[in-house]
Amino acid sequence: MSTNRVPSLAVIWTLPALAGAIQGAALAGGLSGWALALALLPGMLLQLAIKDLGERFGRWRELAAFMLGGYLPALLGCGLQSGVWLDRRTLILATPIAMWLSAAVLVDGVRRARALSAAGRSNLASSMGDSAARSAYLGLHTSALIILGFAIVADQVHWGMIVLPFAVFRIAASAADAILSGIEFERSVEEAWEISLKAYLVGAVWVTGWSMAPA
Repeated sequence: MSTNRVPSLAVIWTLPALAGAIQGAALAGGLSGWALALALLPGMLLQLAIKDLGERFGRWRELAAFMLGGYLPALLGCGLQSGVWLDRRTLILATPIAMWLSAAVLVDGVRRARALSAAGRSNLASSMGDSAARSAYLGLHTSALIILGFAIVADQVHWGMIVLPFAVFRIAASAADAILSGIEFERSVEEAWEISLKAYLVGAVWVTGWSMAPA
C-alpha cells in the first residue's frame, strides 16, 4: 500500500493484535508486553510485503491481508498470553477487522489495476473487473456486519459493538460507488481508498474497545 497521503498507515497493523491481546489478557489474568510485541510482527511483515505494487503476493494480496493482517496477529496476541490459540471469541473479534482490512486492500488494488494492465501485469481487481470488485468489497463489509450481529445474538460480544459498524457499512457503500465511476475515475477511487482505510481504522478501534466489555 502506498502511504503518501496516509502517513499513519503503519498504525493499522497494531489493531488486530491489540484486540487479541485484550482477550488474551482477560483469559490469562494479565497483559504481557512481549507477547503483544510478537503479535505485531505478522502485520508489520505484511505491510512491507504488500506496499507499493504488492509484487510478492500479486493476486493473493487480499487473502494475505485477511489472514496475516487480520487473523494471525489477533490469534498470536491471545495465544501467547493465555495459551489458548483458537479462542472462539478472539476469532469473532478478528473476523470483522480482517474483512475491513481486506476491503481496503481490494480498493487499493482497484486504483492500481489500470496501471498494472498497461504494464502487462494484473492483480485481483483487474482480473475480477470493476463490477465484481465492487460486489466483493460490499460483500466483505456486509459479512463483517452480519458476523457481529450473530456474535451478539450468541452472547459472545456486547451489543454495543454493533452500533458503529452500521455507520462504517454506510460509508463503505458510498465508497463502493466510486469503483464504478466513469468520471474522474482515478480521483474517485483514490478517495474511496482513503475512505476504506478510515472505515477500517474506526471499525477496528471500536471493536477493540468494546472487546473489553463483558458479553
